[in-house]
Amino acid sequence: MRNKGKVALLTLLLLFLPLSRLVAAQTPLQTEATSTPQAPTIAPTPPVVPPKEQSTDPKVEKVKQQINKRISNKKSRVRIRLHTGQELKGRIDEAGPERFTITEDKSGRKTELAYVDVNKVSGRGMSMAAKVLIVVGAVVVVVAILGIIAVKSIDPFEHGILL
Repeated sequence: MRNKGKVALLTLLLLFLPLSRLVAAQTPLQTEATSTPQAPTIAPTPPVVPPKEQSTDPKVEKVKQQINKRISNKKSRVRIRLHTGQELKGRIDEAGPERFTITEDKSGRKTELAYVDVNKVSGRGMSMAAKVLIVVGAVVVVVAILGIIAVKSIDPFEHGILL
């Protein structure tokens, strides 16, 4: 009886240990706190020139932020839905202040799009939350199966009835 409990405990430990490492790997590192402070440097700043056509639409600004974030994170594979309903799948090549360029996967054609024309930008594949939910669901199923096997193999009258 005690050995079965130990086996069940070790099994749970082995199942949840990789999951805790996955969660720990997703937390951002505190690099600013560990870096040594440096003396501030003063550099001349170039004059700010306003763009020709500055958009104040929050949806356009959100699209710009998403495109720039994808380029900086090197996750350039995207699915873009335009206001016309057309959907493009491909990789972001370049991004400027008013436009960006995407190379379509199937045709290899380069298309230049204005941020104003884009309705929605989404990544390709599953999100991190979906992946974590799949792993958690698989762990729950395995634990449930092990629990059922453990309960079925227990014999309460193995040593007879003790009074």
